[in-house]
Amino acid sequence: MIRVDPWVQSLVEEVLGKSKMKIGEIIDHPDGYKVKVISGQYWGEYGLSNFWYWKRVNEDGSLSEETYSGYGW
Repeated sequence: MIRVDPWVQSLVEEVLGKSKMKIGEIIDHPDGYKVKVISGQYWGEYGLSNFWYWKRVNEDGSLSEETYSGYGW
């Protein structure tokens, strides 16, 4: 549950935009390869989080065994 006032969330999203990262989606990583987002959040309990976990998508469509994490792009 987000504890940020709705006006704060609205202002932040107006300036920064909403996250492009969504759990379950395959997206382009800034380093030029595809990843599948496996968990994370844009909004945390007390504010902006934007911390995610993902796996690289191999050329054959399978996922890497290693899980990576970091802030969204």
